[in-house]
Amino acid sequence: MRTIGFVQKAVARVRTLGFDRQRIALERSRKLVELGNCNAAAAVLEGIETKTRRAWKVLLTCYSTVHRFEDVVSAYNTMPADLKDDYLCRYFYLAAAANLGQFATVGGIIEDVLKEPSHPSGAEFLSRVRPFVEKLDPNLHQAVVRRIIAYSSQLAVDQFDTTLKCAHDLRERGQLTEALELARALRRETRGARNATKLAIFDAQVQFWEGRFDLQAAIVNDVLAKQKLDPIALKDSSVPLICDNLRTSTPVRSPVRGPLVSVLMPAYNSAGTIAYALESLRSQTYHDLEIIVVDDASQDETVQVIARACAVDPRIRFIPLSQNSGPFVARNSALAAATGEFVTNQDADDWAHPQKIATAIAELQRDPSIIATWVEHIRCSRERGFRALNGYIRPDASSLMFRRRPVVETIGWYDSVRAAGDGEFHLRMERYYGRRSIRQLNKLLSFVNWSETTLSGGGVFRIDSDVNSYSPARSSYRRSFSVWHETADHLYMSFPLAERPFPIPDSLLP
Repeated sequence: MRTIGFVQKAVARVRTLGFDRQRIALERSRKLVELGNCNAAAAVLEGIETKTRRAWKVLLTCYSTVHRFEDVVSAYNTMPADLKDDYLCRYFYLAAAANLGQFATVGGIIEDVLKEPSHPSGAEFLSRVRPFVEKLDPNLHQAVVRRIIAYSSQLAVDQFDTTLKCAHDLRERGQLTEALELARALRRETRGARNATKLAIFDAQVQFWEGRFDLQAAIVNDVLAKQKLDPIALKDSSVPLICDNLRTSTPVRSPVRGPLVSVLMPAYNSAGTIAYALESLRSQTYHDLEIIVVDDASQDETVQVIARACAVDPRIRFIPLSQNSGPFVARNSALAAATGEFVTNQDADDWAHPQKIATAIAELQRDPSIIATWVEHIRCSRERGFRALNGYIRPDASSLMFRRRPVVETIGWYDSVRAAGDGEFHLRMERYYGRRSIRQLNKLLSFVNWSETTLSGGGVFRIDSDVNSYSPARSSYRRSFSVWHETADHLYMSFPLAERPFPIPDSLLP
């Protein structure tokens, strides 16, 4: 009996020691994640022999953040059977499988959840993964929709964005009854100004579907008014609210003056869009700008359009490149020529609200502790209206405005790649200066052209934001630069780039 008691105490001590080690490892991994060191955090958790549910969740989160999708699948497959039913873990597994092209696995996970007893947590999971199945199996998608509708009131509270997207997608597919039922639940349960704004954009989208483009613009103007922003107007009320149909609607006022702001605009085969993009910059309420346009060896009439703009506004400067090298070499070429105290970007096919630059620079002047700001955008299409994503309004990566001299002196330049360089630059800045140093301004100040031919729309650099799916080239780049960010002593990127600090796919090379 004494022997049995001794063994039981010994086992208890071992378990206690194991739990203590796991608690310490989890705390250490949490701190590493806060610093952006997801690879290091994953390494800590990998060292735990028997992981708790929480440890598995954190590990899969780390892998997913840095696009280590094969590791997500491998880890999930080694999890104890009684932990695999965790919905967050299943979500990471499903998303990783989708990124790896394992669509049978995606469908199988969703079928398994549908076979399980109906539960609010299961409905939340299905609302998040519904866009995956929409692309795979219409019948399975309809079963998922029925489950979402059954829990619509609760989902409208706990999963507002995904429920709103579901209502949008169903309306677009012609499933009016289901879309209206979800919309009613969203209206009943809307809490706070943020969700009210998203619902208003949905209402504007309904007007797009009805062909009432004047009402579409009017609802957007209501949103802008609540954000204390000037209204916008359509050039032609018989055409939807799209970038090339927007104009300012307020009388000319005294310009806002202040420190010089350099606006960087790369352009490639942009003859059909760059005129309105430049006009939106020329119409800014903030006057003191230098607009540096770099043509990346276009093969259309882009150069001629730029020349005409330069002739009417001396603030526009033109730099031609003899060889096409991608948007971030072009952006760096503009940055090298910049003299402004502040720098921001503008894509050659987007439209800037007239107060975009004034709003961003006012915040940087008001709070000298921050290094940068970025604003929000909505994606606009002539054929489909606003892109739903999850909530319509999202941060605009290209709107980043930063203090030029300190940033260039500390972290350097954009990476000379053909895609995804803005995300790497943002995360590098965040790592050097801290997350709170980059402030998001919750104002709708960018209107972004949405088409399947844009840089992120398709091809080798595609992003499917509906399902968080990325091209292999983008994911490989994300994995590679994340290791550099975590391990390098100095996160300085030079331009011209003499020696690459981390490997990238050939397709991303300039």
